[in-house]
Amino acid sequence: MGRVSTFLDVGAYLKIAATVAVALLAFGAMASPAWAQDTQLGMQCEPVAGTAGAFVTIKCAVGNGGTTEAEGISFGGVLTTDAKIIGFEAITTQGSCDLVPASPTLYVLGCQLGDLSASEEALVTIKLIASTSGTIDYQMTARADNAPLIKAVGQIVVDPLPPGEDDSGRVLVDHNGKELCLPLAALHGHLKHGDEVIDEEGCADAAGAKNGKQEREGVGASGK
Repeated sequence: MGRVSTFLDVGAYLKIAATVAVALLAFGAMASPAWAQDTQLGMQCEPVAGTAGAFVTIKCAVGNGGTTEAEGISFGGVLTTDAKIIGFEAITTQGSCDLVPASPTLYVLGCQLGDLSASEEALVTIKLIASTSGTIDYQMTARADNAPLIKAVGQIVVDPLPPGEDDSGRVLVDHNGKELCLPLAALHGHLKHGDEVIDEEGCADAAGAKNGKQEREGVGASGK
């Protein structure tokens, strides 16, 4: 009888163990984070190459392909370059971004994009101007409070200007409601003061460039 009793006890233990295992699996499924099934954060970065003296851009779209809201999205990364950068900015369709130089060859981007509902996306555009040819490598990451980290890497090639072309390109900007035609070398300082680029391709005519020069002289005299 002792042996039979022992056999029955072992069978009971097996049943209990099986019940516990099923319960643990069910609990694990319930306890798994919501983003595992419902929030699908995605990111795609598209580099647009250019020549020295002109804008090169990186356009990164961060979207929510899931069925629930992606919360507290942060986006950022680093850019390393062997080209001489003379102007840069980062803009976003949602939230805010800061792009700062850590060194002449390293730039750090940080953005807070907020929340994205299902099927929504935010677009971050990074613009840089290099005075020399070279490459710009970037590593970007995005994550949400309820979604895991995702990454994107890439490279932009800054081509040299063709022989004989002027490397003193100009950009049309809005400065306190006035249009200025600036040399590229002066662009970054104006962007820091809140000026906005109107035309990346340059100034419409020589008169615009002349007016821009006069306005710049006035700005310089006022100390801004």
